Amino acid sequence: MLTKRALDAARSAYVGLPPSVRRTVGPILQLLPVRLRFGRSYFEWRQAIADARRHPEKVADRQRSALMRVLQLARDKSPYYRGTLSGIVSAAGGLDAVIASEHWSRIPVIDGSVVRREGERMCTRSTDELDSCSTAGSSGRPLTFFLDKNRSPIEYAFVMDAWSAAGCTEEDWQATFRGFYNPDPATTPCEVESGLKELRFSVFHMTDDLMPRYLAEIEQRAIAFLKGYPSSLANLAAFALRAGLVNERIRGILLHSEYVHSRYRQILSRAFPNARILSFYGLSEKCAFAVEVADRPGEYDFDPIYGLTELLDDSDRPITTPGARGRIVSTGLLFNGMPFIRYATGDEGVLVAAASEANGWRMRLSGVTPRYTDEFVVTRSGNLFHVGVLFMADDELSAITDLQFEQSEPGELHVRCVLAPGRNPPATRDFIRMVRDRTGGEMNLHVTIVDRIPLSPRGKRPLLIQHLDTQRFGGGLLEECRETLMTE
Repeated sequence: MLTKRALDAARSAYVGLPPSVRRTVGPILQLLPVRLRFGRSYFEWRQAIADARRHPEKVADRQRSALMRVLQLARDKSPYYRGTLSGIVSAAGGLDAVIASEHWSRIPVIDGSVVRREGERMCTRSTDELDSCSTAGSSGRPLTFFLDKNRSPIEYAFVMDAWSAAGCTEEDWQATFRGFYNPDPATTPCEVESGLKELRFSVFHMTDDLMPRYLAEIEQRAIAFLKGYPSSLANLAAFALRAGLVNERIRGILLHSEYVHSRYRQILSRAFPNARILSFYGLSEKCAFAVEVADRPGEYDFDPIYGLTELLDDSDRPITTPGARGRIVSTGLLFNGMPFIRYATGDEGVLVAAASEANGWRMRLSGVTPRYTDEFVVTRSGNLFHVGVLFMADDELSAITDLQFEQSEPGELHVRCVLAPGRNPPATRDFIRMVRDRTGGEMNLHVTIVDRIPLSPRGKRPLLIQHLDTQRFGGGLLEECRETLMTE
């Protein structure tokens, strides 16, 4: 008889199967009762998440127990952590004392450079028993690491718990817009993923000649939930508004993997007026998870049973003052094949409330943004402003359906623009004038009209491609700009 771990691993493996295989297996999975389709681990974790919310007084003990297991396994089974933890544990008088004292701060904060150098030595078991994974990371440098094979149903339990706030259940179909690549959308506009109840659309083909078919597929299948990259869904929403195809049936929109600009929210709300817009924060390394707070756009509560998340300053000291910005550092509690202990995620946030018994040990942050993903541009005088301010005037942007900025010289900003149907290149003159006026003549805008904005191989598209090192500019105002412009 298959063990629960083996069944979980099988479900995780299904996600990575070739599309041709999933097309055969998916319809069979769809016929299974929901308990069999999602598995015991999934429902156990849904229950654990709900219990943590209902009984905050029990969360600290649960987090502590999980942290003890991670540290003990890391010290006993990981060559890398054995070297970094043994002396600290001895000085503290035991693992329990490390967690409960200032000795915790002696555990070194690690980052991607450590993972690249020590990856296999960080593992607690053979890498043959783990999945090799990779991410571009916030720095843009590829990072390879290892994860437990049984992670998929557990991870999905947290995602679906977030979804449930919009009324989505395991029986509901979802339309997804993310890194799926469809080589022939004109013939087959979407991929039907029956096993996961997803209708997948390619974000590489968000064009005006294809998006009517996307919206029609969503409407015909009576799908009420959308999820994916904010930029892609905002593109779909903008088209829906231009075409007069406002959809009042959509009840929920789940955003992830990109920063959620306020303009994206505005467009989504207008195109899908009855939808609840949710966003969650997650990492490919699976060591932190946070969900946007209801009615508090841009504020995130970090789940205490998923990971122990800290906010630290540049000297690795805990930040305790609300309004202060720091680095997000997290210790994963769920997947221990390659433990991430005090891992600097590369992201930053502003403290709204520290974790405490009063809030169920859920640290709340605002202004969560990748530390090294630079969306600031440099003026001719060497000053900085956030490129998001260029979205503040709808009239000047009415002729443009999509754009991307690129900068290589101070004061010179290149922009690729996709024009709305029927608009000619001179329609960008208002946009150019707006930029010149808003920056006081400090910024020249060079416009190139394109048919579409290129995406990365993973299907994402940065708003700004910045070739300048902005840390050298702005007279030290970069952090101030981040706090005032990234906190919405």
